[in-house]
Amino acid sequence: MEHEFLHLVGTVETGVGVPSRSIAPLLSIIREASSLKELQAPTLNLRLSAPYVLRLTFTLFGSEVGRDEDFHFEVCSIHDLKRVQAFLGSIMRTNYHGDDLLEVMAEVNLRERLGLVDGSSVALSLFD
Repeated sequence: MEHEFLHLVGTVETGVGVPSRSIAPLLSIIREASSLKELQAPTLNLRLSAPYVLRLTFTLFGSEVGRDEDFHFEVCSIHDLKRVQAFLGSIMRTNYHGDDLLEVMAEVNLRERLGLVDGSSVALSLFD
């Protein structure tokens, strides 16, 4: 069976840090559900040129984890367009942002590892 990939490109933006702080206590649950055992709490904000609707890999329901909102995830691969590096990670979405901003988590701190700054382009590969 042949797999198809969807590719998105986004531009890095500075966030306010709320999602990273709010998911830190849930990190062990997120790691287990995603099978990404080294997933890090810092998220990278990527602004897309058009809205994207997640193809859910899993959801953490707020009512089950003591939160007011649900956390939706789609596992992905993150690529820096300037280097030949890729990392497994996950898009996280709450009700906080619109559909054209993605919160991306990875098994490394993406800003540090890839030397990203606001305005950098990052590509995501999404699995079918």
